[in-house]
Amino acid sequence: MRIAANITFLDFGVPLAGRARLAHEAGFDGVECLFPYALSTGEMSRALDEMPLALINTPVDDWEDGARGRAAVPGEMATFAAEMQRALDYAKALGVPRIHVMAGKASGARARDRFEANLRAACLAAPEVTMLIEPINPHDAPGYYLNDFDLAADIVERIGLPNLKLQFDTWHARRIHGDPLAVWQRHARLVGHVQISGFENRGAPRPDTAEEAAFYEAVTASGYEGWLSAEYHDRGEGFGWLSELRDRLGRATMAEA
Repeated sequence: MRIAANITFLDFGVPLAGRARLAHEAGFDGVECLFPYALSTGEMSRALDEMPLALINTPVDDWEDGARGRAAVPGEMATFAAEMQRALDYAKALGVPRIHVMAGKASGARARDRFEANLRAACLAAPEVTMLIEPINPHDAPGYYLNDFDLAADIVERIGLPNLKLQFDTWHARRIHGDPLAVWQRHARLVGHVQISGFENRGAPRPDTAEEAAFYEAVTASGYEGWLSAEYHDRGEGFGWLSELRDRLGRATMAEA
């Protein structure tokens, strides 16, 4: 497994164009960027300087107005299609293999039908890209359609396309269901990307604690080989946890051998 820095959350005290370099210097293997769209693809490519870009989100230009995507929002088909195409253009130009398709704020059967139709269309339009859906807890995003991991898993299985996967964020698993390990054990087979943070307060990961150590051991045991991306609120903890996590993953791998 490789460890990425989410350079939307972890800004390293510099503008977006300078963050990938600092992430590399801090010891990360790659980066993810929720919204790279403030930079052109050329500018972003130069900023990455060969650091892998593991994931981007579909664009949400009206984030400050409360929007959180449109994939599940009835009546927003044309706008969603344009946003999806913009994400695909960036993914192609930057070699991004995964796009988090943001559901948006909606509810009910019509929202689910629209979400599934849009996801199916996106997956079929770009089979070389893995489309991800991520449950987000209601406290952080009130009204967000996809607010339950069991619902997300049901949608992934119902659509049944190989390039549709679950995005597993430990913080949201904790806030929604209480026990990230139990959620992982239910749905690990569907996961295409993992985002990590401290379970208690969304600070830096703490792989030295019993609860988080057990989670990482389970991830290793499941055979997951994708990215672990650090999406957390930096409170000045530093990046000592990186070596601790790598040690933990290494020990878990040796135990499985």
